[in-house]
Amino acid sequence: MLDQIEDGGAQLGAIYHSHTRSEPYPSQTDVNFSGGWPGVEWIIVGLSKTADPVVRSYVIDDGEIHEVDLTVT
Repeated sequence: MLDQIEDGGAQLGAIYHSHTRSEPYPSQTDVNFSGGWPGVEWIIVGLSKTADPVVRSYVIDDGEIHEVDLTVT
């Protein structure tokens, strides 16, 4: 899929996934995996603590995690 995106001249802008047992904050696995995609936003949906999902977005650069504003409608 990523090859198709890049072959079409586009760039990957975000990766999303859920954390079913923890807060929506990047895990060490997320940080390790992010090295292959610098500048890509990581949108994480937390499902564990409340009835409603909690959605947050981060940019991970060189292992440093920075939360970015995200509006969910």
